[in-house]
Amino acid sequence: MRLSNPQKASLGDRLERDARDVVTTLAQMDRSVDKAAADPVRFGLTPPALAARRQWVADARAHLQSIAQALAQSATDGASGAAPGNAELAGAVRSHQQQQQLVVVQQDEMLDHIAAAAGRIGQMGLAMNQELKVPRVGGWGEKMGVDGCCARVLL
Repeated sequence: MRLSNPQKASLGDRLERDARDVVTTLAQMDRSVDKAAADPVRFGLTPPALAARRQWVADARAHLQSIAQALAQSATDGASGAAPGNAELAGAVRSHQQQQQLVVVQQDEMLDHIAAAAGRIGQMGLAMNQELKVPRVGGWGEKMGVDGCCARVLL
């Protein structure tokens, strides 16, 4: 999917805004776990449950950071026009398109030959039809035993 520069800018702004929202939410979750850890009995949490929640927040933060790095790298690659893998993909697509064009050209040539042959056969059929319609008086028709007016074999 190709985006224009205004679309890219809009999408980038939206991603940055959403990322800030996630960071804020993670910070709130971190504070909530800290408060729950201060009085785990009040919140009905065990130390393993608190540890699991802390780990989840830490994992989510790490995942968010990896996404931010990937986005930053993508923006850098997009600016330089050198996105990894795109050249290989573009080459494969170009090769496939060339193969398809070659097949289409070959099919067109074959269809042209078939159309020419069908045209010749049609012309031969019309010529034969005209020959059968022409009355044969004297000459070839009588020598061969064909009545030219009725186009039937004389017995």
